[in-house]
Amino acid sequence: CKSGEVSMTRVKFLACCRTTLIDRFRNSVSLIELLEELQVEGFPVFLPEVSVVILFERESGEPEEITGMLSLTLSGVMLAERRVQSSFAGVRRCRNIVFIQGLVITAPGPLVAKFENETGTLSSSWTIDVQQHARMTEPTLGV
Repeated sequence: CKSGEVSMTRVKFLACCRTTLIDRFRNSVSLIELLEELQVEGFPVFLPEVSVVILFERESGEPEEITGMLSLTLSGVMLAERRVQSSFAGVRRCRNIVFIQGLVITAPGPLVAKFENETGTLSSSWTIDVQQHARMTEPTLGV
């Protein structure tokens, strides 16, 4: 982009899941166990790994690199932050998969994964609703 022009680079897709698979022959991505909400019996809850998948898209002639920060917050409290840097390598779209390991959820509330570029002109987020539900009892069989 030239000085004064508005960048058209955008986040086409951002989502959180438990597992991400990449097919090395087709270069396709599969998101396993999409995280839309978490229903837990009690806190704290340990998530061994969360994958955040970001797909960027740009117009021709726009910068080859995109840099920013990915943050995970729970009710506004920072849980994790990672620097994200992607290269388009001459193509229109690129993706970045960020693995967050050892995430501890201490209370119910919105768990938000948010990407924001360095200038603050590009952002996108995904919200996971964390809820506590009543403890389920084991079913009993009548004799």
